[in-house]
Amino acid sequence: MRIFFALLGVGTLALAACQSSNKPTENLEKSFEQARVAEDYTTAVALLTQIATADTASSWALDTLAFYQYFYQVTPGMVRNTKTPLYWVDKALERKPGNAFLLDMKAKLHLEEGKDTQSLAIFTELYQKSQDYTYYWDIAFIETARGNAPMADSMIAEAMKSADIANKTVRLENLQARVREEVPANAAFMYLNALIYNGRGDMMAAAEALQEALKIKPDFYAAQKGIYDLQRAAAQQMPAGR
Repeated sequence: MRIFFALLGVGTLALAACQSSNKPTENLEKSFEQARVAEDYTTAVALLTQIATADTASSWALDTLAFYQYFYQVTPGMVRNTKTPLYWVDKALERKPGNAFLLDMKAKLHLEEGKDTQSLAIFTELYQKSQDYTYYWDIAFIETARGNAPMADSMIAEAMKSADIANKTVRLENLQARVREEVPANAAFMYLNALIYNGRGDMMAAAEALQEALKIKPDFYAAQKGIYDLQRAAAQQMPAGR
């Protein structure tokens, strides 16, 4: 099972162990902690880069830097250069080959680049090793994005009829909004169904699927945003003067 929410606090945990030392990076680490608390992610990334460069034994800095570059260095509404986050993810993977959290980021960065085949290969391997429904959802999402609706439909139906679906969760994220959430798997797959319906132009079915997902998890951000987007699209299609 990959590290999820814990990574956000990894700097704090690692720094606690470092405070008693006289490492050259100690002041940098203290400054990073301040930037992290202040949510000044640009400064935090700059400091992490210095720490990772100065202290080659500091794997926590590499892991955290890879995550910050991936998750926080995103400008809403703009396509970013994935080369930088991929560089640091690969550097961290040199230390931790096969690390699920790092591989997950690499797969999503490949997807940003339009390299869906490489992304699919990573998620497939992760799912085969862990049976984590998050990776199964990611695979189904890629098939949806590819326009392979029959495959996506089949995967969603298979997941929804699983005997343990109610006990599983899926981790989703929205980089533009800097939202990471863990939701019941059945709600996550209903949301994916809504994406498929919307792609077919069936806004009513998409809205119903999103409402079903929200019944399970009322604060499901992705489903809430989906409803908002559908309402806005419907308003734009309404004839003027009505």
